[in-house]
Parts: sequence; C-alpha cells; structure tokens
Amino acid sequence: MFYYFLASALPALSLKAKLELTCSELLPLMEWNLSGQDWQEVQNLRSYIDIRNIKALFLKRPLDPRGNLDAKGLNEALLFKDLMGETVFDFLEKYPLEEKRLKHFPELLSGFLQEPKSLSPFLNFYFRMERSILLITTALRAKKLGRELEEELFFEDSLDPLVKTLFEQKKAGHLELEAELQPVVELFEKNYLEPVKLQKALLEYRFEKFTEAAEKEPFSLDQVLGYLARVWLVEDGLRLEKEDGKLILDALLR
Repeated sequence: MFYYFLASALPALSLKAKLELTCSELLPLMEWNLSGQDWQEVQNLRSYIDIRNIKALFLKRPLDPRGNLDAKGLNEALLFKDLMGETVFDFLEKYPLEEKRLKHFPELLSGFLQEPKSLSPFLNFYFRMERSILLITTALRAKKLGRELEEELFFEDSLDPLVKTLFEQKKAGHLELEAELQPVVELFEKNYLEPVKLQKALLEYRFEKFTEAAEKEPFSLDQVLGYLARVWLVEDGLRLEKEDGKLILDALLR
C-alpha cells in the first residue's frame, strides 16, 4: 500500500522540464516511506554512483553527491575495506598504483555492473543496460580512434554474448545488434562529432528505456527505483547544458 501513496506523490518527469523534486529532496521521502529492505535496494542503485565516484576521488575531482558515501565515507570505505563489494577491493589489490587504477577503471566499472545485487527486475535491467551502453560506446569509439578492441576490453569475458558480437563485428562497416540496443549504435554514429548532442541523445534513450522498465508494474518498488534513476537523468541533462560536453563524454564513456 505504501508504494501506492509514494508513487502517487511523485511529480511527472520530462527531460525538457525543470524538476519539481530533486534527488536530494526525493531521497528523504523514499527513506521515510520504504521498508528497510526496500531502502537497501535504493542504496544498491546509488552504489553505482559510489563506484563512479572512486574515479573522481583518484582524480581529486568533486564527487557526485547522489551516491551513498561522501568523500570522507568513501575514503574510509576504501581504507578499511568496508561498505563496498569484493569487486572493488580485488581491483585495488590487483592495481596498487593509482596510475594503473585510472587506466583500468573500466574493468572495475564493468565488474561492478555484472555483480548480482538485487531481486528487483528494474535494478537488474538498469545495470545490464548501463553495461551494454558502456561496451557498445567503447567498441565504437575504439573503431573511430583506430584502437584494438581486444586491448580496450581485455578484461571482458569473450564468451559473453554482447562482447562476442562486438569482437566478431569489430571490422564491419556498420555494427548490427539486437533491436533494443541498435539505437545506441545509430545515436553514436549520428552524433559522434558533437559530444553534447551525443550525450543528450544517450540520456533520451536511457530515459525511454528506464521508463518502460519501471512502469511494467505500477505502484511497485520498481516504479519508485525507476523514478529515481530518471531523476538522475534529468539532473544530468540540466548539468550538461552548463558544463563542457567533451569532459562529460570522456567521464561517462571511459
């Protein structure tokens, strides 16, 4: 029943309209109205930002405040090997030098996105979609820059269906994927020379897909989680208007 009241209170979302409820305003509302187990699913979703913040920490850049951990908390988690999955600590042990950690950060990101984390259909879809976009854009950019795909994705399982397809088609003139993912290819090819337009297009694609996945079961935890994920996209779109698109593209696609 509490899903009904919470979901009913959430304003409509659009990438073209100002947010009525920001992430910082939404999170307390969710924590007050969700059970402990459901709030943990919210934290599972936010852990993706924590992982991306590790790179920002290495680069001494401001952290995205939408994660579970602030700079102090993230530093302590890495120091005491707490509050984060074994994937993180295995990565840090494998690459003790910061230079190597930055170079191989996509390995950590991909490993995190493949970790089993949730019983939520939306969260499983969300992490799978984020990984797919990361793999596809990495493959396409490698082709544009004349880089060897095997070097870019050396840490990936070559038997993974999407990875296998990318390797098989690395020399093809045009990448052909399943219908759900093909738009990522088209958007990249159309907007590659205009980073801001490309990032906006990928935000719109994500927004549409996350809406479809979240709305499959109205007044559910998945609907609430999907709402938070889309709030992030709207906030990212607003920030994209103010920041250097090239820097954002590099940060999100590497």
